[in-house]
Amino acid sequence: MAQHQANDGASNILAGPGVSRWDCPCCGESVPRLLPNGARNAVVFELADGVLSEAPIKHAVRELAPRFGVEICLGCRDTVWQLLGTLVTPETGETNQPEPATEADTAIIGAVLLGLDHEAVITIFSAQGGMLTLGERVPLSEFAPSRMIYPEYQGDIDNLVWWAYQAHVAGLPSLLETHLL
Repeated sequence: MAQHQANDGASNILAGPGVSRWDCPCCGESVPRLLPNGARNAVVFELADGVLSEAPIKHAVRELAPRFGVEICLGCRDTVWQLLGTLVTPETGETNQPEPATEADTAIIGAVLLGLDHEAVITIFSAQGGMLTLGERVPLSEFAPSRMIYPEYQGDIDNLVWWAYQAHVAGLPSLLETHLL
């Protein structure tokens, strides 16, 4: 990259290189291609990065035909990891405020997908009829963080949801080693 001399020809201060921008398909923001430390601000988003490992969740996700193998910004990758496997309460009416959850309505974020409605979409799974089923699709920009709950603040949780949560938590150390080390 060529560096340009500052405005007055006598100065020994050089202007730094410009950094191009690109539109992240997850957040839709125009983000810099490089981080301040010079590292790339992009990571390839694969199926395993955005979907819990339970077979009913993977099957439901494949039917939605999301895009994988595309680059997203590092901020979105971190957001996906923080959301995936989180227990959530149901949305109530038009206020988007959670209502107190019961055993029947505690759910889990099973996947965060690209390519649906031109924005990342959070898919929320709940236990219905002895199976984990897709209950909601919420655009990332419309998801109310107040819906997220900690297990200790929640009463009984359906076994299917609880097992999916425990399996995800048990896999976190290997996920972190794979992606961060």
